[in-house]
Amino acid sequence: MDWKSKLKAEFNFDHFRPGQLEILELLDRKKSVLGLMPTGSGKSLTYQFFTHLQQELVLVVTPLIALMEDQSQKAQSFGIETGFIHSQIPASEKSKRLRNLKEGKFRLFFATPERLQKTEFKEALANRKVGLFVVDEAHCISLWGHDFRPDYAKLGDFQKFLKNPLTLALTATATPDVQKEILQNLSLDKNQIVSTGLKRDNIGISVREIYGLQEKVEDLVSSLQKRTGAVLIYTTLIRTAEEVRNLLKKKGFNPLIYHGDLQPPQRRASLKNFMSDEKALMIATPAFGLGIDKSNIRGVYHLEPPGSLESYFQEVGRAGRDGLPSQAVLFYDEEDLTIPMQFIQSAHPEEAYIEKIYRLIEVNPDKVKSLGKEFLADQISFKNRNDHRVQAALNILERWGCLSQEKEVIQITGPLDPELFKIENQQLLLKHHNQKLYSFLQWIKNQEECRLLHIYRYFGVLETINCGICDICQKSR
Repeated sequence: MDWKSKLKAEFNFDHFRPGQLEILELLDRKKSVLGLMPTGSGKSLTYQFFTHLQQELVLVVTPLIALMEDQSQKAQSFGIETGFIHSQIPASEKSKRLRNLKEGKFRLFFATPERLQKTEFKEALANRKVGLFVVDEAHCISLWGHDFRPDYAKLGDFQKFLKNPLTLALTATATPDVQKEILQNLSLDKNQIVSTGLKRDNIGISVREIYGLQEKVEDLVSSLQKRTGAVLIYTTLIRTAEEVRNLLKKKGFNPLIYHGDLQPPQRRASLKNFMSDEKALMIATPAFGLGIDKSNIRGVYHLEPPGSLESYFQEVGRAGRDGLPSQAVLFYDEEDLTIPMQFIQSAHPEEAYIEKIYRLIEVNPDKVKSLGKEFLADQISFKNRNDHRVQAALNILERWGCLSQEKEVIQITGPLDPELFKIENQQLLLKHHNQKLYSFLQWIKNQEECRLLHIYRYFGVLETINCGICDICQKSR
């Protein structure tokens, strides 16, 4: 096959990016692949291109609604009959799309991992052959990873439901341990990994030790006044995002905002405005950005630290996708470490806490059905707004098959087997994620090694050449 001519004819690109052709050649030989490619390196083109190679359905699992809508539009622009389905689509439209999927009207289809578990979705696929099963952001499979999604852990079972189709797993951030877990979950061969490295040496990374939000914003303002492209400002807490927006408005800026408490139409409007404005200024929590492909983001600023080096590097990787010089700045205040520490603590409640939540639901089914999480929170003396243990316990119990939360109605679906606490030991997981946070803190405190070399080493990538543009490299000149 003349791969290059087909690339030009279907996508109007002259050259493949590193890793793309290697993945396509393996898929063409019916070999499943784990693709490890940096953020912005063109992962989506691999499955879009493969759609043109055969007539069977390409099914893509992706974690975020904004991501699937963006990727769907892009695929349609290349002439691919594309569809997607998620929870925010009206019921009548969902039924129509599922009917079209069943009747073979889509060649490429996007869905969240949660959608794959629903009976009506499985029925729509019952008589369709899936030519390629794509797991985007595959690191979400790993229980030990930085961005675990319970329904991603069930993808191996869904793969069997599809009769084990050709599979492509894609991620930008996976340590060797996470890679191993992805391979195991999806029954992939360790010899079928295509890795193009992590190099993003056009991004100058620096850490600035600054105390208090007011000082951070003052420093940020001086950088924003000189910006030449779009800028992303990350906070961990929603209330910090709102406070930063108010402070920047007083300084004469008009920033966009994106977080989980906004209504879906507000989030869509923010995303649309960010993508269309060459000098957009976005304040966001980590709910924003996964898979968003905007090439001219010149700066990524963190005003609060994420919980791991994986999360940080993934968010930083949204800068400079056009290959031009960009910067990433982490404003570090030691007191901010309490934020990721609280999130990690909340995400891994103790055995007694999980059991108490289960028994409350078991004894009070009607109250839980009508009042939901609020009833559970009241019963368990829930007071701290950063304490997310109730939701974490519900997610764990749902993952174990003990309850369901469909349409926010919580109800028992199975017994709570004590063996489950041994299989998924929350205290071991808590220790593991605290270690990730400690590794991130070591990276922050580092004053000797190139920032990027330190990150490469963390991901098991051997690299010896300093980036030359991070704060450590600049200081040693």
